[in-house]
Amino acid sequence: YLALTPPAIEARVQKQVALALVQGYQLKIKYRSRSKGRTSEWIVHPLGLIVTEGICYLVATVENYTDVRHLALHRMASAATLEATARRPKGFSLRAYLAAGGMEVRKTDTPFALRIRIRPERAVQREEARPSANQEKIRRYGQWTEVRATVPDSLQLRWWLRSIGPDLEVLEPESLREEFRDAALAAAAMYQTERTHSPHLV
Repeated sequence: YLALTPPAIEARVQKQVALALVQGYQLKIKYRSRSKGRTSEWIVHPLGLIVTEGICYLVATVENYTDVRHLALHRMASAATLEATARRPKGFSLRAYLAAGGMEVRKTDTPFALRIRIRPERAVQREEARPSANQEKIRRYGQWTEVRATVPDSLQLRWWLRSIGPDLEVLEPESLREEFRDAALAAAAMYQTERTHSPHLV
């Protein structure tokens, strides 16, 4: 098992984020955007703290916008608790938000019917890390177990499927099967070519 080292978070940022969450206050942050490559200053309204895949995110709304954002703590250059009360969307529940797939990066907003086959031993290993609560084992045949589920069209789903490797085959939908087939063919072609030898480093 390869444990990835989580990115470093400023101690003061951790303290101020925790303080704002506990006291229900707004937070003023300087945030380094990964996509835009610049730092912006925002007032945010904290809603909760989530750790996923080793990265700590503040779930919050930003300025006067109502959409919920995920702000990585390691990208915060600074954070300061304000004495103003944080605004909370009416009826918001962090538990319900996560259960509805709020932290997933969606490719589309439309769920689809996933059909896969997976080797039984891997199916048992993955029982506690399923892609959907709506999962049903259909049948076992030979070295495979067939599974169907209605799942969100997300990047997390693709990461989950790829993590099982050759012990899993996507059967449906056809578009996702083609996506995985093309990726597998590209990987196979790369390994079939003669490796280019790099010069020795001194």
